[in-house]
Amino acid sequence: MPADLIISIAGTELTSAEREQLEHPAICGLILFKKNFKNRKQVAELIAEIKNSSVTELEISVDQEGGRVQRFSNGFSNLPALATYGEQWHEQPAQALDAAYAHGLTTGRQCSAVGVSVVYSPVVDLDWGLSEVIGNRAFHRDPEVVGQLAKAMMLGLHDGGVVAVAKHFPGHGGVAADSHTEGAVDQRGLAALQEDMAPYPVLIEAGLKAVMMAHVQFPRIDPLEAGYSNFWVNQLKKKLGFSGDIYCDDLSMVGAHSAGSLIDRVMLTREAGCNRLLLCNFSVEEKAGLLAELY
Repeated sequence: MPADLIISIAGTELTSAEREQLEHPAICGLILFKKNFKNRKQVAELIAEIKNSSVTELEISVDQEGGRVQRFSNGFSNLPALATYGEQWHEQPAQALDAAYAHGLTTGRQCSAVGVSVVYSPVVDLDWGLSEVIGNRAFHRDPEVVGQLAKAMMLGLHDGGVVAVAKHFPGHGGVAADSHTEGAVDQRGLAALQEDMAPYPVLIEAGLKAVMMAHVQFPRIDPLEAGYSNFWVNQLKKKLGFSGDIYCDDLSMVGAHSAGSLIDRVMLTREAGCNRLLLCNFSVEEKAGLLAELY
């Protein structure tokens, strides 16, 4: 039985049903959101309780990018959107690299201090000017600039004590659709996508430990969304030589619904080669049904 499911909880305290579910051997981690956070003390106590509720060491994760994607606030630094460093690069590239590293280091230290072990950052998507959901979450349009700034931030996160998850492979910047709320389709071919993938070898060479797949379909290349696609996972593993953890983005997102039922989504993701599956916004009952069906 693979331990590859990362789940969420409803509030700022564990319910008895959630506590029991965390004991299931298929659960490898938990992702936290704003709804789970009041302040540093509360979230540290919640994480300690979560870890004590499992016989295995659970991976505690959060989206803490900076800008508009920061789940923790009160008691945590309010850091800028990643595009800030891309703008700084034009005039002061060395200072931009230092600032991106410091951003990662601050995030890593503050998150690890409360018990978080994984941060879903940096965003490695290119800013093609098409995607509002990405927008200023991206560093820059130029893949060389993105690679260098993302590398600096990743190293800062690692030095701060957390695993950095680069996202969203092979790229989410080339579509206007928001895969959280609708299907996202990128009609470009493989040659055109080389730019979007170009930052990843820079990060891999520097010690990248984890990548998140995009819930984007590239029909000219493969009919399946990237998180369900063995082709795209193999691009990452075999062509780029990545050997770390591969995360499938949240299976509750509308962009993930093309695979059918929740159990179908889980099975297809596993078959593609992902070993970390995010199950956010599902009720305890829905997750219990999945676990009963799978195991």
